[in-house]
Amino acid sequence: MYDFPALEYFHSIYAMLKPGGIFGIVDHRGVESITQDPTGENGYVNQSHVLMLAKNAGFELLDQSEINGNPLDIKNYPDGVYSLPPTLRGSRFNRGARTRMQAIG
Repeated sequence: MYDFPALEYFHSIYAMLKPGGIFGIVDHRGVESITQDPTGENGYVNQSHVLMLAKNAGFELLDQSEINGNPLDIKNYPDGVYSLPPTLRGSRFNRGARTRMQAIG
């Protein structure tokens, strides 16, 4: 995403790994019903998009987990995921908003 095509990143990572190497991804999952923002501006990434990139680069999905899932994150903030900790963008001078964002985690 951003300035360099994401698929090229995935191809490069795949090429760097030793045979049998494992590549793990931890990111903020987007809402699948909303089209993936190609710029990644809001910080959320649709799982289907990442899986498509990985598969097209040659990876296979071995496992997935909800260990970092946050049911309190409604994924609808003015500054995207960056509204949440640790960044707390947009709430620096708004104590109420800052407290709400910190409670989400």
